[in-house]
Formats: sequence, C-alpha cells, structure tokens
Amino acid sequence: MRLLRFISLIFLVAACQPVLEEQVLNTYPNGEPKVVVYTPKNDPKDIHKKVMFYENGNLRMVSFFKDHEKSGKWLYFYESGSKMAETSFKNDLKNGESVRWHENGEVQSTGSHSDDQRSGTWLFYDENGMLKNSIQYD
Repeated sequence: MRLLRFISLIFLVAACQPVLEEQVLNTYPNGEPKVVVYTPKNDPKDIHKKVMFYENGNLRMVSFFKDHEKSGKWLYFYESGSKMAETSFKNDLKNGESVRWHENGEVQSTGSHSDDQRSGTWLFYDENGMLKNSIQYD
C-alpha cells in the first residue's frame, strides 16, 4: 500500500511539472545548433533552460532560469569539450559554490559567492594542481 501511494505521489509531482519544448534559436552556417532554449509549451517566452554550442557541436554553456532569473547550476565548457566552470545562481545572482578548471582538467579555483560577491576562502591552483594562492573574502 505504501508503495502504491509513493508511486502515485511520483506521478502527481511529474504531472505538475511543465512540459518543455525545445526551440533552436540560432544555427551555424554548417547547420549545427548554436543556441537552443527549452520553454513551457504554453509560454514560449519563459525560458527554463538555455544550451549553447560551439560550431564543432560541443557544449559551450548550459544555463537555467526560474521566473526569468538566473537559477541553479550553470555549466561552462571549453571548445575541446572539457568542463571550464560550474557556478550556482539564485535570484539572478551568483550564490553558492563555484569551481573553475584549467583546460587540462586540473582545478583552477574553488570558492563561494554570496549575492554575486566572492565570500569565504577561495583557493587558486596552477595547471599542475598545486595550490598557488588562498584569499579570504568577507
């Protein structure tokens, strides 16, 4: 009986989520998508997710929005396909953990943001993963 209630709850939550439609906004001359957005079917101006690509087809950026504001974890990539950075947004401002990588995959910096400002201890590393600097922000 509990399992049935749990499954029913899952279906109810899923049914309340908006159905998103994919829209290709821009393409490269070779026909590959440049910018793709995901919007509710009934409100094509309310972007929930935006994905950008390099001309070679690799991801450039994945971003999320809530109520027309930056929200959630944004991901950035080098043209080679390796991850460049992750930054969290809330209410259109950087809030939470941020990590940046060198193109070789080694961490370049780690730290936190609070209302779009660096906060706490930020650590900076060289391309070999060795700690170069540590800065304390208020």
